[in-house]
Order: sequence, then C-alpha cells, then structure tokens
Amino acid sequence: MPTRRPSEARQVALSGLGWWAEEELTAIARRMGVSYSAVSRRVTAVTQRLREDPQFRTRVERVIDVKLKT
Repeated sequence: MPTRRPSEARQVALSGLGWWAEEELTAIARRMGVSYSAVSRRVTAVTQRLREDPQFRTRVERVIDVKLKT
C-alpha cells in the first residue's frame, strides 16, 4: 500500500531534477506524477535539510559524487 509521505530518495530525486536537469517545477510535477505544490514543498524541505543536517548532506553528496551549493 503506498504511503502519503514520499521516501527520502524520491524527495532528493524531485529536488535533483530541478538542480541538475534544470527543469521547471511544473515539468518535474508532470514527470513524477505529483502536483506543482508537492514538488515545491519537497524542494524546499530537501534544501533546508541539506543546510541543517550534515549526515543527510554527506549521504546525498556521496550518492551524486559532487559537493552541493546551498
């Protein structure tokens, strides 16, 4: 049964499409099958978490093998 809360990986993927693919939030929403506001909330949440949680930031940087600018 699907949950209402997106996984950490999905949240990072939504944000990554905006950062690395430079896609507009509306295009990301269509691609991922969610609303514009859902994408906007996730991007904001991930950006904030990257600033505040060094362990999360390290995990994301390790996966994408690049230093993030936030």
